Amino acid sequence: MKISAKELKLALDSGQSLVLIDVRRQSDYDEDPNLIPGATWYDLEQMDAWSQDIPKDADLVVYCAHGRSRSQAALEHFTNNGYKVKLLDHGYDGWRDAGGTVVPT
Repeated sequence: MKISAKELKLALDSGQSLVLIDVRRQSDYDEDPNLIPGATWYDLEQMDAWSQDIPKDADLVVYCAHGRSRSQAALEHFTNNGYKVKLLDHGYDGWRDAGGTVVPT
């Protein structure tokens, strides 16, 4: 399931409790170390280690740079493990293109 930048902004503005997970490549994150407000960057290569710490009852939104392979892999992992998860359509770049704010880490 996908969520658009506009839908995510509305959810965040309304105070909806979401766990935002940034899985951009390390090089992409190093080049632009900003995050969507409330997000945490995680190394996708270490997903088995950190994903266990994410509460099962949380509403998750995952994103990578463009909303393709990396976020799809995270979406599949969380879905297969019983999480409620959505993919940010067009990823971090789509969020920024839609005027979404980002914050430094």
